[in-house]
Amino acid sequence: MNQSKETDAVLAFDLLYTTNHIQMLKATLPYAPKHMQPMFAIFIKYMELAYTLSCVNHPLLSSSTASEQELNAESITSLISALEQYLTENERKKMNQIKNMMRNLEQMREMQKIMDFLQPTGSDAENILSNFMPKSEDFSKPSIDQTIAQIFSTLDS
Repeated sequence: MNQSKETDAVLAFDLLYTTNHIQMLKATLPYAPKHMQPMFAIFIKYMELAYTLSCVNHPLLSSSTASEQELNAESITSLISALEQYLTENERKKMNQIKNMMRNLEQMREMQKIMDFLQPTGSDAENILSNFMPKSEDFSKPSIDQTIAQIFSTLDS
């Protein structure tokens, strides 16, 4: 994702959780007396928070499905890319470590899939072994007695 799309996403978020009245208050902030600006800024942030909470609690916004909320490796990678422009150098190094760990985990998942494919599981292994093992009727009493007799007769000769 390029930087302009990421900036657009931030701007879209800001526009989604604000009103024209809040934007007008922001525009008037530089014109307020210097000693009132800090209090006025806090008031504006409070108004944004109150509006955001009213939007988040709205039934239309809180009815997203579980599949929309799932994060997979691809969406996490996109998220990390979107955040990179706002990170300090130290944070960027840590984020790269996280990306490398995620890449390694994904490779391990792929290897596990291959191993699962190559190694038969419980019932599959029993089916394969049953082709090589003698059947239970092969161990019947008469056949065992005959085998023992053959062994002794061979030893006696």
